[in-house]
Amino acid sequence: MENDGDPPSFGNDDFMSDLDSANIIYLMRNGEGLSFLEAQAIYYNMLETGEITRSTFFVDNVVDLETVRREITRELVSDLLPHAKEHPIVIDHVIQNNQGADMMGIAITKLFEDENLTMEILRELVPDTYNFIRTLEEGLNDMEDFANR
Repeated sequence: MENDGDPPSFGNDDFMSDLDSANIIYLMRNGEGLSFLEAQAIYYNMLETGEITRSTFFVDNVVDLETVRREITRELVSDLLPHAKEHPIVIDHVIQNNQGADMMGIAITKLFEDENLTMEILRELVPDTYNFIRTLEEGLNDMEDFANR
C-alpha cells in the first residue's frame, strides 16, 4: 500500500514492461547465448506473429500462475489485513465460522487460503492486482479491466 493507504497503481504499460523484460531475460538466459538485442528481436517477432502472448510466455516459462497467486497473496495479506477486517466477505466468513473478534486475525488468514474469496477481496481492495492475475489467467497480451466487469 502507498503512504496514503491506497493501493499502488499498476496499469497496462507497467504490465507490458514488466512481462516483456522478464520474458526477454528468460530468452537471453535460455537462448544459447543470445544478446539482449537478439532476444528482444525474437521475442517481439513472436508477439507480432501471434506465436505467443505476453501472459502465456510468462506463465509457461518464467513463473507459473500458482506461484504468482501465492506470492501476491503472501505479500498483500499483511497490507490488506487492516482493510479486510471491514470487508463484507471477511465479516461473513468470520460469522459463518463462529469466530469472535479475538479470532479475527486467524479467520482472515484462513480466508486467504480460499482462492475464490481471495480473488474477490483483491477485486474489491486492489483491482489492479486482480486485473493482473486475471489477465495472466486469460493469456492476454494487454492487461484488461476485469475488476469493473
